[in-house]
Amino acid sequence: MFPEMTFVNGSLTIAYRIVGYFTFSFFILGLLLLFNVNRSVTVALGIPLFLFFFINSCSEIYPIDTTTQPVDIGVLQTNENGNKMIARRYKNVKTNRIIQDTVLVKDYFIFRQIIEVKN
Repeated sequence: MFPEMTFVNGSLTIAYRIVGYFTFSFFILGLLLLFNVNRSVTVALGIPLFLFFFINSCSEIYPIDTTTQPVDIGVLQTNENGNKMIARRYKNVKTNRIIQDTVLVKDYFIFRQIIEVKN
């Protein structure tokens, strides 16, 4: 199938998730408007949807645990075929540790594929 792709920049991942929350909220409100639901019901559902969107967006912008969104520290090595060995860092809140590791990646425009190294 398709290889697992992520965004090269963490900001793109955050923007992608915020747009997802935004479209979900407006999809639900659009369904209410499509079916001509009472205005008080629309407002009563719109306020929790706005709070859902706002809280999730803030938690994406200022994450506590960054195990799912590691931050690149730097490029250690670039191979002739375009593969890069990068060092990355993420914070694990459960153990209260900052973890650093290296990974081999291949960048395609704004997407990144992590290459599994077989020993």
